[in-house]
Amino acid sequence: MNIIYKHIEGSQAERPLEVDTTSSKSVVYLRKNIERVEHEDEQGNVYELWEYDEAQLTPDEYSIFLQEDIQSKVEYMIMMSDL
Repeated sequence: MNIIYKHIEGSQAERPLEVDTTSSKSVVYLRKNIERVEHEDEQGNVYELWEYDEAQLTPDEYSIFLQEDIQSKVEYMIMMSDL
């Protein structure tokens, strides 16, 4: 599965979850590279935003993603056990 991430800036109070399956019934959010970053506006006011890369999957796509992830981890463990 080819997952496409987009760069996002968010103003959430709390750190966004890496895998969010609860905030939407139709979308599962996958996030990586989550960082709190300070910005300065034109008046010199400093504020903080969350910056991260985010992919949006349907629940069915997320299920396939999980299956593929588990399969790749099992294959890796088998390969490592052969060494």
